[in-house]
Formats: sequence, C-alpha cells, structure tokens
Amino acid sequence: MNETNFSTKETHIFISYSRQDKRFVNKLIASLRDSSVPIWIDHLEIKAGDSIQGRIEQAIINASYVLVIVSPASTNSSWVTEELRLAMARQRDEQKKLVIPILYRECQLPAFLRDRHYVDFRNPRKYNISFQSLLGAIDTLYFNSPHLSTQPVDDAPI
Repeated sequence: MNETNFSTKETHIFISYSRQDKRFVNKLIASLRDSSVPIWIDHLEIKAGDSIQGRIEQAIINASYVLVIVSPASTNSSWVTEELRLAMARQRDEQKKLVIPILYRECQLPAFLRDRHYVDFRNPRKYNISFQSLLGAIDTLYFNSPHLSTQPVDDAPI
C-alpha cells in the first residue's frame, strides 16, 4: 500500500487550491519549504492506486493548518469546497484556528470565510510581505523545526 500513515495529528500544512492557480501554489510551496515548513500537497503525496478522497481527508484530519488559496477558480471548485467544509468542521469541533485563507485573486470570499482574516497575496510585488505575514500566522509549536526561516524569498512577479 502506497498510502502514508500519519499516526499523529498536526504534522504538516495542507494546501487547498484550484489547479488553475498552480503557478502561484508552486511558488508558495517553494517558499514554505525554504522556511522548513512541512507541507502536504496532493500532486506530491497521492500515488497511483491511492484513494484520492481518502488521502485528502486523512491529510486534512492530520494537518496543523489548512491554507485555502482563494481565487475565482477555487471558489468555483467542488474539490476546494469539500476540502474547506471538512477543515471548517474540524476547526469548529476542535475550537482552534485551523483554516488560514490566502487571498490570491480578487473574488467574493465563500460565506464561511467572510469573518476570517486572510493573508493578502493579490499584489505580486508584495509577495515577501505577504509571505512573512503567513509565517507569522503559523504556530511553530506544531512543527519539529526549532524555528521557521524568515529569509526573504524572491519577489519576482508570479
């Protein structure tokens, strides 16, 4: 069986996104990895023969945080909607901050995210500032690394 067994909760950050936003997501993944943040991303973790829905559900259940990339494409994605519903239900049940919205493109926020503060990545020229804000929202107590790197990342437009 190819499926990873996450035996303990809160071991990584799950990223929920639309494939149409993959260019931005790939840059965000690289930045998070450069900062020693463990991530779970579907196209890297789901192997041939795995249950897609089962792997995603398990990853959300075991996530320290769920980053939701918010864009017109993601607000129209049934996969992102289902991932967000599962994450919001877990957040409500555990009564802790779990979901961190990442506003990537201008759009109407889903109803259950409207009262949440988001990290604003809409301006590519301010990527570093936005990324530092995201790092500030991540509680490092959940991760093995003693600290997150705060080295600046490339601010080139995406």
